[in-house]
Amino acid sequence: MKKYSTQKGFVKYVVIFIVLVVLIAMFNIDVGAIIESDLVQSVYHYIKVILSFIYDAFVKVIGQLPTNGGDMATSTATST
Repeated sequence: MKKYSTQKGFVKYVVIFIVLVVLIAMFNIDVGAIIESDLVQSVYHYIKVILSFIYDAFVKVIGQLPTNGGDMATSTATST
């Protein structure tokens, strides 16, 4: 039986990260200035608002679930 390695994806991402760091260093790109720019900050704020809305909706739905361990069968059987 052939075993598949789960490390292939991790190594690929490490290599990509190293290549990106080398390219940033070669082209002398100021990452701090890019992150602090108004455009990036407005996009970050927009994404943060959307994720906050999704999280709040998720918490609201979770709060409406039965509190007996999540077993829907026992919650309907005990309520009748």
